[in-house]
Amino acid sequence: MRITEFFFKLPPGEKRFFLIVCILSLLLATSWILFSSNGVMNYYAIQKELHIIQEENLKLAAENDQLRNEMGKLKADPAYLEEVARKDYGLVKKNEMVFKFD
Repeated sequence: MRITEFFFKLPPGEKRFFLIVCILSLLLATSWILFSSNGVMNYYAIQKELHIIQEENLKLAAENDQLRNEMGKLKADPAYLEEVARKDYGLVKKNEMVFKFD
């Protein structure tokens, strides 16, 4: 017996009850699909978080490349090493005088 045959053979009061049960079941299933821990809303939130983390990962990878290049320059080029030491760390050579102007 198909569901339509079953439905049309029911008395009017039972038809109403059957429809209410079906509608509530459908609403419950839809709510569960949308809002459960494995639901659609959670899926979109995780996708957004994944996108943010991937962007941050790309930025950090670019920063790592820049720092590796800087390390290579510092190891290979003594003049660059001296420039960085003077500029960033205020180091001076022996017998050099430093004048500070405020």
